[in-house]
Amino acid sequence: RGKNLFEVDNLAAVEVEARIPFSMMRRLLGHATTPTGNSQRIQERIDFSLLDAEIELVGAEDVRWQGKVIHVANGLEPKTRSVRVVVRVDAPYQEIHPLERPPLQRDAYTKVRISKMSNKPLLAIPASSVVQGKVMVVGKDNQLEHRSVEVAFEQRDLFVIREGLSPGELV
Repeated sequence: RGKNLFEVDNLAAVEVEARIPFSMMRRLLGHATTPTGNSQRIQERIDFSLLDAEIELVGAEDVRWQGKVIHVANGLEPKTRSVRVVVRVDAPYQEIHPLERPPLQRDAYTKVRISKMSNKPLLAIPASSVVQGKVMVVGKDNQLEHRSVEVAFEQRDLFVIREGLSPGELV
């Protein structure tokens, strides 16, 4: 029976597989899809250049790398119903300082953020400020008033508001 003598790693680039909840991925890809005939391949139907990716080393939040989404793996992760997204970081060994900024290496514990510029500006407010579809807004003469809002989606402890608030209003 043979044994591995060594392993080879690519120092020019690193690929990280992130698992993104399906609902979040739908929002991200909603405006990144491009109709290209009758292609069934997801890689040909999504403009990955519209997505920004950042990888953060867990436990060292100031250590980050910019990456590019290069593809989405087929199928959903069965247990978590998440999408497997592959992010590539070029030159992961660039600007390293062993204790302050280590290189991005295989098996590193990382957090991946994928974002996309919105087609129209959206407002985000603390989720706790929305009660039964209403918020308290500072109105004329510094009086509080109830205002109905339409929540586009929730992400962590924030609600992204589709309608009902304007930039600069105090909630």
